[in-house]
Amino acid sequence: MARVHTTKSGYTFLNLDRSRPRCPLEVVIRPDLLHNLTRHLQKRPANLAGRTVEAEGYVQAAEGSTAQIWLSRAPALSIVAP
Repeated sequence: MARVHTTKSGYTFLNLDRSRPRCPLEVVIRPDLLHNLTRHLQKRPANLAGRTVEAEGYVQAAEGSTAQIWLSRAPALSIVAP
């Protein structure tokens, strides 16, 4: 994972492969899932930069925008062992 950032509204974005705006795909974590996700991973999302993750969710793509994987539940993201 290339970069992690959180917006003022509480959404966390995990940029996969490259940092934004050149990021071809990113994972979006809604604010209401963040606490449970952090507990599930036993890590804060900011500590995932440089790690390989596996995400399960639905893909949303808009023309001219980065494709996004939106998590629908907290355990939908896991860290892949090296």
